[in-house]
Amino acid sequence: MLLHHFTKAWREIEAAGMIEARWPETLDGPFTTRFVHLSRSDSVDSLPEAIRREVRERITVEISDTEAVAWLPWLRQNFPQAEWSLGDKPRTLAGAVVRDGEASQWYVTARAIPAVQWLTTVDLNSGSTLWTPASHGR
Repeated sequence: MLLHHFTKAWREIEAAGMIEARWPETLDGPFTTRFVHLSRSDSVDSLPEAIRREVRERITVEISDTEAVAWLPWLRQNFPQAEWSLGDKPRTLAGAVVRDGEASQWYVTARAIPAVQWLTTVDLNSGSTLWTPASHGR
């Protein structure tokens, strides 16, 4: 499945050679499950406004259909609603995010995505390609 990871940390991801599975630091709670957020849409407009304002790059990846899990059912299964929180606004994560974006386009995978699965990285401001397999000897 062709999916896209939007980020503001391309240089760190490139240096690590992987998109690390993690939980956003801005969210509180006793979360231990780590994952990578992905979107079927290549448009930054599919993201929630709060995330859309911060991203600068889009990494296109290929993930097997069995590893790409639809975000909302995954969220409901892994994080009971009582634990959903955005700082001082308990129980608003899914509701706020689903209202502001295209949740039907969102997926997660519960593992890091190594560079071997990256197809391209694009700077969203300029439209220029920052990375391709050919530019790194693949």
